[in-house]
Amino acid sequence: MRSLPNGKLPDRQDFMRYGQDLAGRMQVWTATARASEQLADEFSAGLERHDMAQVQPLERAGQAEPEATIPA
Repeated sequence: MRSLPNGKLPDRQDFMRYGQDLAGRMQVWTATARASEQLADEFSAGLERHDMAQVQPLERAGQAEPEATIPA
């Protein structure tokens, strides 16, 4: 999430943030969609390799501890 533009998923608040800057808002949404595609591709490749060692626990924003763990 930290690597996404503005460090978050785009949301309805972006309409307020970007106002009439349609190009800026579309650039953020497009970058996020590309990152989502990359995540899906990497996940798919990991499943094909059966490489569960690459799976990491999910974390909530602002939390130091993982929300859940995946058993090995």
